[in-house]
Amino acid sequence: MCIILLAGTLPFSMVTAVANNVLRFERKAVPTVLLSLLVTLLSIGFNLLFVIILKVGIVGVFYSSLLSQVIGSLFAFCLMRRWINTPRLFDFPRLKKMLAYSWPFIPASLAIWVVNLSGVFFINGLKEKADVGLYQIGVALASILGMVTNAFQQAWSPFAYSIINDPDAKQVYARTFDFYVLLFSLGCIGVALFGKEVLILLTQPEYYDAYDVATVLSYSYLFIGLVNIADLGLSITKNTKPLGFIMTVSAVLIIVLNLTFIPLWGRIGAALALCISQAINPIYMFYRSQKAYPIPFNFKKAGLLAICSMFTSYVSVCYLQSFSFWTGVSIKAVVFMLFMAFVALIYRSSVILLLRRYSSRKK
Repeated sequence: MCIILLAGTLPFSMVTAVANNVLRFERKAVPTVLLSLLVTLLSIGFNLLFVIILKVGIVGVFYSSLLSQVIGSLFAFCLMRRWINTPRLFDFPRLKKMLAYSWPFIPASLAIWVVNLSGVFFINGLKEKADVGLYQIGVALASILGMVTNAFQQAWSPFAYSIINDPDAKQVYARTFDFYVLLFSLGCIGVALFGKEVLILLTQPEYYDAYDVATVLSYSYLFIGLVNIADLGLSITKNTKPLGFIMTVSAVLIIVLNLTFIPLWGRIGAALALCISQAINPIYMFYRSQKAYPIPFNFKKAGLLAICSMFTSYVSVCYLQSFSFWTGVSIKAVVFMLFMAFVALIYRSSVILLLRRYSSRKK
């Protein structure tokens, strides 16, 4: 049944993917964001409906995906009416160039399927059914950051290519990298600190423990978005083979890690397997891209921020979840403010620059 639902989802997901790409490169930000948000919010809503309310188990995940893509494709058709109705001549030479550029994405796309779906399958086969529900609720909570990642991915490529000939393009790319890591580090800590409280407000007691899965998976979205920045140099030089290679390696790695981690740690093992398999992608792509098209990224500052964010998240999950609701919120708010002070210290030069510009404008 799951395979049938997955196969039925594919054509509808292709419609939304094509619509997203067309709208992105036409620089139509509002409809692009609306389409992405619609599909994401529908997926989260249907997951909550089928997994928590109707309790249909793992099949509910695939029902959610199918329904969200069906509704999203209808909305996509409405957005693309003009483009679909415009007669166009088939350009075989251009098709040949497109296929030469895009064929490495085929194994990459298959690998992404394996990476995204393997956790639920392995938990279902290796652990208790309850872990499947907790894992999926953790995915839904972490998807809050996934929405931000998706929005960034939609906007980044058209913007990055539009300034490629500007003299300060590399500086803009480097600054975008800094603020991306900053934004997502804060988002990941937010999930780690307040994820349980969100679940208390929105779900039933048996799902409160999903906060640990959401914390780990939030970092996987950090790494997913980083790939779009990391592969910029290779995309500019039109070399897409490394992306197909590392995505395939990632898919093989997550299978190995799932078989190793899930029997030991259950749903947390599945989340760790996903996060680790996603982490190798930007690392490898940065390595290859910097050789093809060097960009002055500040890896030391970003790495320090990410490590401190992960440590703070670990402390939160392990030691700050046993308090009562309001006591926990108060303590976690203090921790978040302390981390903000640490961020201001790391990015003090950028903060000073922003404050000076703000002061000069007021004068």
